[in-house]
Amino acid sequence: MDAVSLLQVGTAFVQYAAFAWLAGSWCSRFWLPSAALQALRSTDLLAAGLAALAGLAWLWAATAVMAGESLGESLPMLWTMLRTTGQGAAGSAAIAAMLAVLAARRRCRPRQACIAVQGLALLAFAVARASLGHAGESGWWSLPLLAETVHFIAAAIWSGIVCVSGWQVLRPATAAPLTPAQAGQHLAWMSHTALAAVLAIALTGLYNGVERVGAADNLLHTGYGIALLVKVVLVALAIGMGGFNKFVGMPAAASAAQGATLVRHVLLLESIVLLSVLAVASWLVTQAPPGAM
Repeated sequence: MDAVSLLQVGTAFVQYAAFAWLAGSWCSRFWLPSAALQALRSTDLLAAGLAALAGLAWLWAATAVMAGESLGESLPMLWTMLRTTGQGAAGSAAIAAMLAVLAARRRCRPRQACIAVQGLALLAFAVARASLGHAGESGWWSLPLLAETVHFIAAAIWSGIVCVSGWQVLRPATAAPLTPAQAGQHLAWMSHTALAAVLAIALTGLYNGVERVGAADNLLHTGYGIALLVKVVLVALAIGMGGFNKFVGMPAAASAAQGATLVRHVLLLESIVLLSVLAVASWLVTQAPPGAM
């Protein structure tokens, strides 16, 4: 993988992971107490800032791809690309959406208005970022773009609530620890939200897979198809971990402190698997799907 491709994949992953964290944090605002939400503020600001910077770097890499030049040679063409191409417009919209999230998370009152502003900004980012992939080739008002946007949002919500829960909300040393009752409520809402997200991922993923892979042979005989199968296996593994927590970990957490520790450890493992899914998705978005050939 050359420097341009590496930058494209790496910056796409940073955007995906940052968006996932922000989506998970946003969802958690509907059921977490205020103190716990305040503890998420610094990581939310970091995620939004990284996503905006990664968006700019992604556009630089996209400029190099379009020009067929190295990163250094293509840098003077970046401004032209931003002004004159659909990719430039969509990429700029994604950056602007993340800057809006950053601004709203820093200074925004009252609470309900903040939730609405950030939700709209995250939705705008999802549409803009989804349009930069294969689905964007079908146009703004198309079923492929709608399916990709829903898939992107659902994957982000699932990954995000797992990461936010495992790495911050349920961390014993957190600045705003939850009471057992609050932790139980959080886990219950997280589980319901993750289930809805997984159903949306399954439906839209099936549609996207059929459209992009084409013949079944392409699953085993193309790099794109094999990567897609790896992604499916990782998703299945994450679903298994989520199921374990729902039917074993959460009942144990309701009766003993050791159960809560078990739930968190499984969430941490699940988050690593889901981040791996996002990494595979970041690579797939740079590849030509066999169904389009």
